[in-house]
Amino acid sequence: EVQAVVRETGASAVFYNRQYEPWKMARDTAVEAGLAREGTSARSFNSLLLYEPEDARPEADSRVESGYGSVRFFLRGCAHLGLPADPQPAPEQLRPLAPTPQSLPLQIVGADELGKLCMDAPAEACKGRRCPPAAPALLPEKPVVVWFRQDLRLKDNLALLHAAKKGVPVVPLFVLAPDSEEGDWPMGGASRYWLHQSLLCLDAALQFVKVGGGVHGAIFEQRKYKSKLVIRRAHTQGSSLEALGLADMPVNREGRAINWAAGFHSAWVFGEEGAAIALDEFLETALERFDARSLNSAHEGASGEQHPTAERFRADKKATARLSPYLHFGELSPREVYHRVTERQIRGRNKRSANTFLRRLAWRDLAYWALWRFPHAPLRSLRPQYEFQRWDLGWDPSRDNPKAALQVKKQRWGPAMRASECPRLRAWQRGETGFPLVDAAMREMWVTGYMTNYMRHVTAGFLIEYLNIDWRHGQLWYHDTLVDADVPIQAMMWQNGGHSGMDQWNFVMHPVFAAKSCDPDGDYVRQCLPALKGLPREFIHCPWEAPATLLAAAGVALGRNYPKRIVTNLEAARRNSLASVVEMRLKEGAQYVLPDGNEALPLPDGRIARSITRVDFK
Repeated sequence: EVQAVVRETGASAVFYNRQYEPWKMARDTAVEAGLAREGTSARSFNSLLLYEPEDARPEADSRVESGYGSVRFFLRGCAHLGLPADPQPAPEQLRPLAPTPQSLPLQIVGADELGKLCMDAPAEACKGRRCPPAAPALLPEKPVVVWFRQDLRLKDNLALLHAAKKGVPVVPLFVLAPDSEEGDWPMGGASRYWLHQSLLCLDAALQFVKVGGGVHGAIFEQRKYKSKLVIRRAHTQGSSLEALGLADMPVNREGRAINWAAGFHSAWVFGEEGAAIALDEFLETALERFDARSLNSAHEGASGEQHPTAERFRADKKATARLSPYLHFGELSPREVYHRVTERQIRGRNKRSANTFLRRLAWRDLAYWALWRFPHAPLRSLRPQYEFQRWDLGWDPSRDNPKAALQVKKQRWGPAMRASECPRLRAWQRGETGFPLVDAAMREMWVTGYMTNYMRHVTAGFLIEYLNIDWRHGQLWYHDTLVDADVPIQAMMWQNGGHSGMDQWNFVMHPVFAAKSCDPDGDYVRQCLPALKGLPREFIHCPWEAPATLLAAAGVALGRNYPKRIVTNLEAARRNSLASVVEMRLKEGAQYVLPDGNEALPLPDGRIARSITRVDFK
């Protein structure tokens, strides 16, 4: 479709911002080759990450011997690159092409179908990586196609900025190409819905005509645009999309549509404007508390000592950024986030909070680097011996592959939400485990498409450590229900949580103890689980311990309006999970155990990395 638009418009070049999943890189290589055969140049830029994965050198020298896969390990490997580049402004003007190429109307492109810094001196900035030399001078009216992907914004969009600098008409293009875009990971329902909304916002922004004034955050200040986003879907005629639309939701037995995305609109403002609002709110109200600590919500260590809880771990307070969906869809530039936080760090009182947040931002680049280094990470254990770990519910590639599972929309998004035939997995997915914090977080994710990083640790840890269910089942559910579902990040985090990643989680979240730490008064649970709102704080996180008379007075009927626990002996469940790892380390994994108890991780270049291993596994 990119080549088709080039032919229709007579464009002399295609500008785009790079993506880094292996299947997307292969697609880009094929597209560039096709364009070259027809005499069309292509230029690519980095607007997605702080650093190019191939520029990072975390494995240099002897660094594979210690802390492999940690964010410190990664940042050491980026030190030679210097600070991330400054964000660039939006183009002041875009010349539209008349007439606009044929496009599918955005209103019929439904949620079910939505599937290196190069500046004016490209030779210095691109260093030759998948980015050809600067395009030859364009003929006066030969347009440039700007191919939008995960960069649905105007500010700090290098492909758009440099196309505009050419002074010729610009054709903004978005192609819906699930087969080449998504590889083995079709976009989940929540992501498709967000993408549809984001495209609507981008199209509106491209048609905005105003000089001066502006709207929130001065996004459109001093710009003159009158362009139209061209929407295409690969290998499909426009007429076949008539039945597709945002209102094409599941229906119940009475034939009424079930709008499962209604909660998204109350939780989010979509598009670049929403991203600007979210970043401003975080900088003004939450950044200084991001790593602030208080004994008011302390958690108890193994020896009984009190450890203060960081504010960002609190489920009942807003001390996190909520920027991840905007970063994923490119409505917000990571460079802008980095430099805005750094500016605030210089002026702010709590420099520790800003530094902690910047390290979390670097996790994103680390995840993309890890997928670039280990392309099999989304579906195969990085520590190969963990393919032999015993799970109560394992992963069967012939039955459980994501492409097949995500296509069963009637089961996953229908009224019964039958996502799994396994009762325990289904209870976890539906937020019906009987453990209030776990259920509250899972239901929040279902309603809003989001939960905080701490809640993701709690829910993932419960699935892995207490239900002993293979981490890939959890990764698949997150992929379908999170608006910020990002394959590289999910692969890294679920592998680490599932024991087989570069940097194992060195902790286990107890579903009750964690709840009393992050939601001490139960406000978060009451908000997400109205059936429990009448319980006092002493029993809000453990209703099974409440006297029958108190339950009755609070209107709680365990097994009726709130489920009974699916695990009654948490300690036995933990011992079972631990035993499954220890058994594997004594058998298939024995050859990977190092003298100090840590584990060897074979690298693609033949070297061996020393991977930190949890103390209780040794």
